Amino acid sequence: MEIQYWINDELHTYIPDVFVSFRTDLPQCKSMKSMICEVKYRSTLKERWSEFKPKFKAAKQYAENNGWIFRILTEHEIRTPYLDNVKFLLNYRDSEFVNANGCAVVLDVLTQLQNTCPEELILCSARDKKMQAESLYSLWHLVAIGMIGCDLTSPLNMRSELWVV
Repeated sequence: MEIQYWINDELHTYIPDVFVSFRTDLPQCKSMKSMICEVKYRSTLKERWSEFKPKFKAAKQYAENNGWIFRILTEHEIRTPYLDNVKFLLNYRDSEFVNANGCAVVLDVLTQLQNTCPEELILCSARDKKMQAESLYSLWHLVAIGMIGCDLTSPLNMRSELWVV
């Protein structure tokens, strides 16, 4: 996407870093507006603000004209517990090492317990240490694929609240 804008009768082109659109098949996402995003370090923004300001103003107007949002994202918005959690869970998305029976047990126990934490869920899912380790892998796999819910905006740990999606 190229955004054109004028400065002193001279045409300039600006290409934002990212365009974000949200799924429309999920109720929680239906009302979310698409976004044009620029990603910069805060220090770079401060140093070069006068250079960036006309570009960002043009991007904001362009976004508004299309019913979107323009956002500037820095390391403060990106390097969050959510990013750490997503990076952690990426290791569990692949089903190559997942035991389908173990997943079924974890889901069944979680359904019975309702809201719980990984520590309690694993202790209730398996008796010996080997089975607990397998259950823990199944648990994180189920979180990674969206079958078990948790608050990804807080650091994941053995006390994180879990629920069936």
